[in-house]
Amino acid sequence: MSRFPRAAAEMLGRLGVADTVREAEVREMAEVVVGRTRSRHVLGSMTDFAFMLGESSRDSSLVDLSLWLAQTPCSPIGMASPGETARELLRSHVSVN
Repeated sequence: MSRFPRAAAEMLGRLGVADTVREAEVREMAEVVVGRTRSRHVLGSMTDFAFMLGESSRDSSLVDLSLWLAQTPCSPIGMASPGETARELLRSHVSVN
């Protein structure tokens, strides 16, 4: 398994997503393609995330920083947080803790 699906599975677990849902998501990530975004909103949010991390990232793990950013409101998803949005989207898939 590549790094991205492993990291995504860990993050979903830390967000309280059920094991069965995480496993299904990892299976769906078998062929992940990462490329340029066409959305200025997404690019802006990524830039904001990088700015927010700043110097504070030196003493924290990547998982802890990711969990912190998962609580941050984002305009591309209606000022919801990425963590809550992931839980809501996956809740309809199967039960989420």
